[in-house]
This record gives sequence, structure tokens and C-alpha cells, in this order.
Amino acid sequence: MGYSNKNRYSTRQVIRLRRRSYERPSKPEVPEVIVEDSKFNWFDTSFLIAMCTLFGYFMAYSFQKGKYSYYGITEIFINQVDIVTIIIAVSIFAGIVFTVYSLYDNTRAIIKLYPSPITKLLLYPFSPLLIIGMFLMFLLEDFIVIPIILFIILVWIFVSPISQHKEVQGYKNKLQKKVEYIEEEGFTFTNFKYAIKYIPTARVFFIISFFLILNPVVSLIGINEAKTERSYFMLKHNNQEYLVIDEYGDNIIIAPFDKKKNTIKKEIQIIEVKSDFENPIVLKNIYLEDKLVIKD
Repeated sequence: MGYSNKNRYSTRQVIRLRRRSYERPSKPEVPEVIVEDSKFNWFDTSFLIAMCTLFGYFMAYSFQKGKYSYYGITEIFINQVDIVTIIIAVSIFAGIVFTVYSLYDNTRAIIKLYPSPITKLLLYPFSPLLIIGMFLMFLLEDFIVIPIILFIILVWIFVSPISQHKEVQGYKNKLQKKVEYIEEEGFTFTNFKYAIKYIPTARVFFIISFFLILNPVVSLIGINEAKTERSYFMLKHNNQEYLVIDEYGDNIIIAPFDKKKNTIKKEIQIIEVKSDFENPIVLKNIYLEDKLVIKD
């Protein structure tokens, strides 16, 4: 993989030249378009289908893993991932991604109405972190540390230019210098799009990073799904009530249930479903008013 041009450019130069060519195409000093010389077709239909399938199964596995962990069940019980779990996991994750992107895009549109170094610094480095922080606050119970971290990052964004650009006179000019650096060298949505479009190594890095981030994020979604679950099936045996947690092949996973305290114990049992008219297994659908509490 390489770039077919007389001169060789670094990754940063490629992104910079691409952006300048896009924003100011009429200027003569902009060099000719640098064409990517890659033998691998990243947009091949079979490759895209394979990646989408892999992402779907991986998301469903992570979702189920997170959901099971809430009940104290390890991932060894995930013997299969059905299409329903895949659809649920992908739908929830896609909805969250769309919401996060919509919030960022709307924030970017609003901030662009008031262009200044301060609003640009709020847009580029801080607004994505703020949206992600809000998302994590929704998923995590102990979220008090997230606002503290966001506040520290916000202070650092506006204080760091003082020491980073000592040669520049005036605080506003220092902020402007910081903005120019971020637009040229930093991680912005525009730079990210150019890197994904024109740099093959950036695509590989993105896929690997996406997989690494996907597992904990979707697991958190699975945990939150279990926390908000209110509808269960209950069965009774020898004066002991059990909640049905999930299916396991032809069996069901159950846990002892205390209806008065609204708790289950981490004493998971797997029973075979054998039912007939003489010895029926009676399952009763119940709705819990409060969150189910898990006891060790």
C-alpha cells in the first residue's frame, strides 16, 4: 500500500492536502489529488457482509455476557447466539450511536452560528467527551466521578494554551493557536473522515479500536437491560419460588426468588424442561414493581 505520486507525503500532510483541496479547490498551489494505491478492496460486498455479520454476532455475545453478569452467570453458559439477541443488541447499539451522532451534529451546527476560539474548543475536543459522558452516566450507577472528570478536562482545555503557546501574546490569540493546531493535527470529525477515506492503516486501526471498545460498551448495555427488566416467568417447586432467567438449549436457567424482598440468590440452577399433563411445569408471568436485587 502506498501513494502514487512523485513526492511522498506523511499521513498528516495527506490529510492536510486533502482538506485544502476540498475547501479551496481553485487555488493553484494545491497539489494534484493523491491517489491511494491499495490492492485490497475495502468496499467489496463480501467483505462488508462478513464484517457486518462479525460485528452483529460480537455485539450479541457482548450484550448477552453483560446481561448474564448482572445475575451472576458467567459467559460459559452462552452456548449460542440467536437471531433475536443479535437484532436486539444491534438495534440498541445503533440507536445509541445515532443519538450520540445527532447530538454532536446539532451541537456543531449551533456552535458554528457563533464562531470564536472558545466555541470551537467547546466543539472539537469537549462536546464529544460531554456526549459520551452523558451516555456513561445513564449506564453506570456510580456516575458521580464522570462530571468531575469532565470538569477537569474542560479546565485543562482552556488553561493549557497559556503554557503551550507562551510565544503568543493575548489569551484569545493563544486559544486561536490551539484551535489551529487541533484543526491541523488533532482528532476532529473532519480529520477522521479524511483518514478513513484515504489512509488504509487508519481503517485497520479503526476496526481494531472498534472491536476493543465494542465489548465493554455493549456489555454495559446488557447490564442496564437486565437492571431495567421487570417481566419474568416464575415457577414454584416444594414451596420455593424461582425466577426464570433465560433459556439454555432445551433447558431453562432459574434462581431462587424471594417475592417479599424482591431478590434472587446467585444460586443458579439449570433444569430440563419436561412437562406433560400428569406432571406439568407451570410458569407464571409476573411483573416486578421495583428493580430486581441480586443477593450473593
